[in-house]
Amino acid sequence: MIIIYLFLVFLCVFFPLTRFLICNLPVIVYGAIKDLFIYIKYKRWNECNAYGRIISYCGLFGQGKTKECVRFIVGQYNRYNGRMIFDFNKNKWVQQQIVVYSNVDLNIPYVKLTSLQQLVDCQYSETGTVNLFLIDEASVVFNSREFKTNFSTPALNTILTSRHHKIGVFLTSQRFNHMDALLRQVTSYVYECKYFKPLRIQQIKIFDAWEVENCSNLLLMKPLKVCYSYSSDKIYNNYDTNAMVEDISKKCVDNGFYDDSIVLGLQGNSSQDSSLVSHPRRKLKKRINK
Repeated sequence: MIIIYLFLVFLCVFFPLTRFLICNLPVIVYGAIKDLFIYIKYKRWNECNAYGRIISYCGLFGQGKTKECVRFIVGQYNRYNGRMIFDFNKNKWVQQQIVVYSNVDLNIPYVKLTSLQQLVDCQYSETGTVNLFLIDEASVVFNSREFKTNFSTPALNTILTSRHHKIGVFLTSQRFNHMDALLRQVTSYVYECKYFKPLRIQQIKIFDAWEVENCSNLLLMKPLKVCYSYSSDKIYNNYDTNAMVEDISKKCVDNGFYDDSIVLGLQGNSSQDSSLVSHPRRKLKKRINK
């Protein structure tokens, strides 16, 4: 008995979490039971939670970044659109609407993405509406004059308060550091895509965006998570990028993009601090300690 007592004292002294759990156990149990009751009563599994975040899917040509981004968006739409959810502000049941904005042609109902003003306007969406933005080749799109001119303070504020307005932004890019520096700094996670084509196996490594911002070489960092999936024909039929590519080509001809010097300046890749990486591999640890 004395040994058990001493062991508990040791845990409380050296492990703050253990001390907190013991001191607040009744409140924690009560809160867990209450939350479980609300979750079941109001069928909260019907709520789409794919908002309040900016995810960047990165990968070179043919590595499946667009495919995986589309897979997620289409999956959210098919699973949650039209479900009945409870609005706690209005104290009534409402029908959940998933509105998708995309510059890629999709096989689900979507709104053609033409400017960031559409994102700002989502602040005034109806109750129960979740707005998901899919921006393919964001590093190219945001270098166009059309998009850059409306990347204004209201657009940035809307992105920063995206959880409050139920907005989710999902980007694809060849490299994370090819995107505008301002956009990178508000990104939540980076999904590095790699596709094993003969076997149709898709690999996704998930990194913290802030760490990638300070160490662009992903080989020197440990991913937060690694996922695998199989790419069926149904997934490939979810989208068509031809129209988007044609639009980019047209802008190139019409001088719709900024000059290279301006683009490189907006990327802001001059300074990185790899010591801020919290999940370094052994190679990076050696570099930091030198």
